[in-house]
Amino acid sequence: MEASRAWPPAPDDSSRRQVEAFRHSLLALIDLNRGLSRATSVHGVVDSLLLNLMGQVGTPRAALWLRTQQDVPVLVRCHGIERTVAIPLLSGSWAEVARAAHDHPRPMGAAEIDRRLGAALLERVNLAAIELLAPIRAESALLGLVALGPRADERPYDQLAFEMVEASIAIAGVALENARLGGQAQESNRSLRIANAELRELDRAKSEFANNVGHELRTPLSVMLGCLDCLKDYDMTAQQSRLLVTRARDSAARLAEQVESLLTLAQADARSLSLELSAVNLSEFLPTYVAERQPGISAGLRELHLTGRAANARARCDARRLRQVLDELVDNAVKFTPEGSQIRVSLGDHVSESRPWLRIEVEDDGPGIPAEWLPNVFERFSQLDGSTTRPVGGLGIGLATAKTLAEAMGGRLMVDSAPDRGAVFSLLLPIA
Repeated sequence: MEASRAWPPAPDDSSRRQVEAFRHSLLALIDLNRGLSRATSVHGVVDSLLLNLMGQVGTPRAALWLRTQQDVPVLVRCHGIERTVAIPLLSGSWAEVARAAHDHPRPMGAAEIDRRLGAALLERVNLAAIELLAPIRAESALLGLVALGPRADERPYDQLAFEMVEASIAIAGVALENARLGGQAQESNRSLRIANAELRELDRAKSEFANNVGHELRTPLSVMLGCLDCLKDYDMTAQQSRLLVTRARDSAARLAEQVESLLTLAQADARSLSLELSAVNLSEFLPTYVAERQPGISAGLRELHLTGRAANARARCDARRLRQVLDELVDNAVKFTPEGSQIRVSLGDHVSESRPWLRIEVEDDGPGIPAEWLPNVFERFSQLDGSTTRPVGGLGIGLATAKTLAEAMGGRLMVDSAPDRGAVFSLLLPIA
């Protein structure tokens, strides 16, 4: 009698591998969702996506470019590919890539890449050892491009790999757009809060100034007007007239003194600052500051890093004014660096003039400052002209304000820069 067969039949090795591959891909998607839910900036979303994709398909080479508002690509991240190779890879070819992505909106493997890209771009893609290109979209709009290298086990990209890459990028595309919009909104809200605070302070100063002016000028004006009315309306002896003229002249002299004092006060107010000096723990202050600024800066496709530590990180300064100085330095770095740049904030110890300090550096990789302009960097209304890498606006008072605040807190503000080497602004603060 024939032995009965087991049901369902035991899976063979091929079926087991296929089930395991599906399981691995689903777990990778779950991990990607978790990572994206924790990411608060564009660069955080990019990191989660690329590292997840590299783990999914098993490749040590990956890169991601994002499209700017000027419709040019900016390299945001690359792993296993030299930046000197990755940065120029799409230079001058973004329109070609956009057309290929429009004609073939799904991930492109080696065969599609060979068929759809021109010879010049194809040569650069092969030089970077890229075997998969996938467009990133959000609501059909092209946001950027992901490139993946060959798999470490030398297996070709199969249908499951293409589908998982497509699903992962679809999820991340929405997260990227949300992160960029959220960062822009956060930066706009921060600017509005600062502007509102300045308006409130200006309104308070205006009211105080108006009250002081009214009090100080009313008395001599009243005396002058009374004397002149008497001279106009009454017949008086020469002695009485001289007395009234003398009183009016004395009041006019007093009024002139008051006006001169007000002018002097206005000039002095430009440098008179209210400070609340205390011991500020920079090891806690700087991470909080960088975390607050990072989403807005990342939305502009620039990245803000915090590096370095100090043995004694308690500085004697005004926390509100310190934030104002850092805002000026970071905003200056954003203003003068192109998209794709990195801005680094570091904390360390420093000895100058035989005295220990705490040093906060704000460093960028922008075009740098010509040597002839370095002496004028902190001058009011001093601004590089439009012959630099790109024209920038502004009144040229931000760095002057930062230096004034730094010195008011007993600190120093210095700059070191050269063309094509970026700029480093060093804020020295006294140790508490």
